[in-house]
Amino acid sequence: DHYTYALGGDGCMMEGISSIEKEEVIEKLGEIEEICSLPLTRKKKWDKLRQYVVWISGKDVKIAMKLLPLFLKIQ
Repeated sequence: DHYTYALGGDGCMMEGISSIEKEEVIEKLGEIEEICSLPLTRKKKWDKLRQYVVWISGKDVKIAMKLLPLFLKIQ
């Protein structure tokens, strides 16, 4: 048995997509993280984040699966 570990930055996880899409993902990532850190109720945060779920649903599965865990940060 053995384990394999990989280290990489945000850019490494986005190879194969255009620079325009990378910029869009980075921008949306910042917006999602900002909303998650706001001092709002979970419901108000969720109301603000719904549009991002719709946006993610239109992305490639690799991108979507990297971003969806951010929604678990809602406290």
